[in-house]
Amino acid sequence: MPLKAMALSELASRCTRLEKELAATRKELARARSALQKRKVDNSPSLSTNAAVDALSAVLKHQLPQALLEARSEAVTRIAALEKHLAREEPRAFMSETSAQGFRHEVWSTAHAGLQGWLSQEEALRDLCHLVEVEEGG
Repeated sequence: MPLKAMALSELASRCTRLEKELAATRKELARARSALQKRKVDNSPSLSTNAAVDALSAVLKHQLPQALLEARSEAVTRIAALEKHLAREEPRAFMSETSAQGFRHEVWSTAHAGLQGWLSQEEALRDLCHLVEVEEGG
């Protein structure tokens, strides 16, 4: 399975899972909001800051570690894929750069020879055209 297709299917699956978790969290928050409103109506003492933090922490506690693990796992997978891609591309880029440097040197040498009179300008121009044709064909 290509990396891009795999990544898209994984992301779609993860989105579905996160949507379900979000719906569950919204339900939990709605129940907590309802309980808080009922508490206000009953003239019960207000919820302390610590209790509110504890309640919010309880809602998020079971979801954050899993989300962090998934994010780390996804990051590790993507880094590995990028490292593999880079390992394939670095030699190719080096060869391309080396080839380009060689081509530039040949063009410069031929043009220089024509300008210095070591070759006739017509012969130098013909050689330059040949170099370009060979480079475009290769």
